[in-house]
Amino acid sequence: MTLGRVLVPIICAAAFSLSGTPVEKPARSNTPRGAVCDAAAPFAGFTSAAFTGANGGRERMHALCDAEFSGAHLCHWAEYQLANSHLTIPPDGAWVDASALVQIVVRGIPFYSEPYNSKVASPNSGRLLTVAGGGNCLSWNSGSGKDIGTALAPVGSETVICRTTRPIACCCTPSKEHFRGFTAAQTPGNAGGLEGMNAICDYEFAGSHLCHFMEYHRANSTISPPAGGAWISASAMGIFGGDEGSPTPVGTFTMASATAGRLIQGNGNDCTNWTMAGPGQSGTLILNPPNGSGDPRCSTQHRLRAASSGTNS
Repeated sequence: MTLGRVLVPIICAAAFSLSGTPVEKPARSNTPRGAVCDAAAPFAGFTSAAFTGANGGRERMHALCDAEFSGAHLCHWAEYQLANSHLTIPPDGAWVDASALVQIVVRGIPFYSEPYNSKVASPNSGRLLTVAGGGNCLSWNSGSGKDIGTALAPVGSETVICRTTRPIACCCTPSKEHFRGFTAAQTPGNAGGLEGMNAICDYEFAGSHLCHFMEYHRANSTISPPAGGAWISASAMGIFGGDEGSPTPVGTFTMASATAGRLIQGNGNDCTNWTMAGPGQSGTLILNPPNGSGDPRCSTQHRLRAASSGTNS
């Protein structure tokens, strides 16, 4: 009896537009498909140049993708997998952000998020933002041999040291959030409430509002924070973690989940909803690197992060 290869068919899915008609895909190629992002093909390609993990922050990684594929940004691992790319991964792999998946457990057990690279590419996965343990090359600020980053590999992903050089994997997944810029004006934490902060943003960028932390990261900004940081609202998720399974807002700075929203009620971290500037009170700053220096006391003055979107996120 001779054992040979067994040939089986492959199940293929087609992409459809919002009108329900099939989307025409470009011819198969192992080279980047073009210089402009296309929502019908969420993976843009790999940068032609290779980089270490020290690139001046995540915003700079987004900018490197945008320079080569207009509108593109650094992929996170699950985002890349969900894009169903047909391009061959470079021999040495390509940099991506790690991904995380929120675990929601009812009745008092706290939620947590953890890297799920090589395990599951869920639409609920988000970009992992923590710098704990030197991950993501300290948000792409480290080229050392002790910090680590995530790279695509034929087996899924691999952890590599940040001093090695690799191309960057660039994605075009559309986002409803749009980063508008930093205000020229600076303000302490008592700006007349969230409405006052929104008004400052709207004055300089018509139709915009103060970003919250995860909204900013979902917008894939290519502009780095100013020295000393900029005011931004904290974010939270409605986690079913109360004694009776009731929703409880849990603040998060760990991952850019699509389900995270602005943290408002009783939020002492945002200068009591941007109404206080007294001693001992603090606000939320966006910094680069995330563990960089910045004075979060509400009595200090900072510029604002402004965003616009089609929702009230």
